[in-house]
Parts: sequence; C-alpha cells; structure tokens
Amino acid sequence: MKFRILFTFLLLVVLNTFLRSQDESLWFGKTPSLEIHLNVTNTLTAIFNSQGNQSHVDPYQLTLKYGNKHAFKFSGAINRETRLSDGTNNFLDVNESIIRTRVGYEKRAVMARKFALYYGIDLAFNYINERSESGILSSSTFVIEDRTIQIGLGPAIGIMYHINKNISVSTEAFAYFFINNRKRSEPSPLGGSTVLKENGTSLQPVVPSSLYLCFKF
Repeated sequence: MKFRILFTFLLLVVLNTFLRSQDESLWFGKTPSLEIHLNVTNTLTAIFNSQGNQSHVDPYQLTLKYGNKHAFKFSGAINRETRLSDGTNNFLDVNESIIRTRVGYEKRAVMARKFALYYGIDLAFNYINERSESGILSSSTFVIEDRTIQIGLGPAIGIMYHINKNISVSTEAFAYFFINNRKRSEPSPLGGSTVLKENGTSLQPVVPSSLYLCFKF
C-alpha cells in the first residue's frame, strides 16, 4: 500500500513537471528505434502481498519495443522449476513450466527532458503446465498433470527516466483480465485416469514492483 502511494505521488510530480516544461526529450528522436528492456529486479513479493491483496509480481523478463512516441512491444518469459521431496518410503516430484508472452501498443508523453510517461493496451497469453509424480518406493506411481491456458487483455502505464540518449530505467503497472482454460488429469480409483476441465476468468493486477534497464539502438 505504501509503495503504491509513493508511486502515485511520483506520478503526480512528473505530470506537474510535464505541464511546466517545454524541454526536448533526451530519449525520443525523429525516427523510430529498437529498444530492449531487461527486467533486472528481484521483486519483493512478500512485501507487496503482506496486506493480503491479490496483486501479482511482474513476470516478464524481456521486452522489445519499436517506435518513437508511439511504439509496439513484445514481452516474454520462460520459467521452469523442479521440486523433489523424498521421504523414507515415498517421494514427490513436481515439474512446472510457464510461458508468458504479450504484445501491445503504447503512446509515450514527454514529461521533461529526462522523464516520460507511457500508457497503452496489451494482449497477453500464458501457458502453465505442472506435472506431479508421487508414490511409494518399489510400488506404483501416481501422475497428475495440470495445464492452464490464459488469454487476456488490459491496460498498462509506466514511467521512464533517461540516463542518457541510449539508456533509461523504467517501471510500470498493468492489469489484465484473463479467460482461463484448465485441464487436470489424475488417476482414477477405478483404474485409468480422470480428466477434469474448468473454464473461468481472473483479474491479475501488477503493481510497479520491477525495474527495467532499457537500451535504445
């Protein structure tokens, strides 16, 4: 909560600077350019969720943008995690794979020579697959597979600070409304497997908790 209040205050300061400044931007030129934005921050998830809210952490590792004061962007991230738990007579092996991508369009407003505000709309896609294998040693093994596909749409807003004409730092917030399709396969007590299907929706807001290091070419 305190972080969001601080972000709002900084945003108002930047907007006030925009209204009072006519300086040319240090970042934007006369022709479109390619930008690479790298997520360089280990976000403090525990702090942001300490109040029990439903905010998520910015998951995108890399963002490519092309444009000038209007830009198109593509973001992506691939995460793989394996968790293994061995007991005296049993085991649990969990493998999780997550692919996240988004494409979007944004408009940039010059706040001051070294500041810019950008805002736009994104189309996001997530693929989440978890495979759990458990059982008793020297006996049968049980396998559960859980797959979720998400397609979403939502707004994004952020602030950039230009260190020089080719390097900037930025942070952003966004909120995506997702349509979810889930499929879960697990062993049946009668033999074979049981497939459970579930459709639903979810809203995933992300506070400005990540820092991007941006390079322009």
